[in-house]
Amino acid sequence: MDFVMDMPRGAIPLPDVAPRSGHILTRIAEATSVPIAEFLNPNAKNEVSGASELLTLWLAIKSEQGRYAALECLRAIAQDQAD
Repeated sequence: MDFVMDMPRGAIPLPDVAPRSGHILTRIAEATSVPIAEFLNPNAKNEVSGASELLTLWLAIKSEQGRYAALECLRAIAQDQAD
């Protein structure tokens, strides 16, 4: 694993992750309060593995219309679960 020498103090090195992906992953980890290592764990069998699949599927949807439809479905499910 390579470490960047000018990394900000307290930063977590992201192994084998492209810079843009690492930035996005850091933002997701902060928003969900899930450690970055959990997202990179291929053996995760919890909510994180489902979230990783969800993100993979989201990125596979190329059109804005398709992503809007996916969000509408997820919002309906979340609303149903909240009631």
